[in-house]
Amino acid sequence: MNSILNSKKRVRKALDGNFQYHHLALYRSNKFLRKHDSGRLPMFVLYADLVGSTKMSADLSPDSLNVVIRIFSQEMSYVVEAFGGYVLKFVGDAVLAYFVDTEKSQKTANHVIKYARTMHHVIDEVLNPVLESGKFPKLQIKVTVDFGDCSIVRYG
Repeated sequence: MNSILNSKKRVRKALDGNFQYHHLALYRSNKFLRKHDSGRLPMFVLYADLVGSTKMSADLSPDSLNVVIRIFSQEMSYVVEAFGGYVLKFVGDAVLAYFVDTEKSQKTANHVIKYARTMHHVIDEVLNPVLESGKFPKLQIKVTVDFGDCSIVRYG
């Protein structure tokens, strides 16, 4: 319950221009990947994408679109961290995250599914009510999850 209240506060502050995402999620991910450079780990890779963002980009001002994508990315990142995952990067209007599963267990698979459901819950119960009160469009997401051994290749 506290996470929902905190999320609502962050989103309201972001709409007022008084909140900026801390970017620690990317730092955590980079630190983890550096530690496992050139290794191979079993991972769930998750891609969360805003549905209809192309239409939004035509209907909203650039500033409004920026607010929507920033808030979406910020809140999805907080959910990733809350479930012990890592944010690999942001790709346009999508969040690419991963969850390491060295035990290759059903428990981790269930955890990742719960995470994906939580993302939808945050969209429906937090982002949409707050955004709609600010005259922004209702958000929808599609989430894709894959599992396999991933090679860690760092460059740049």
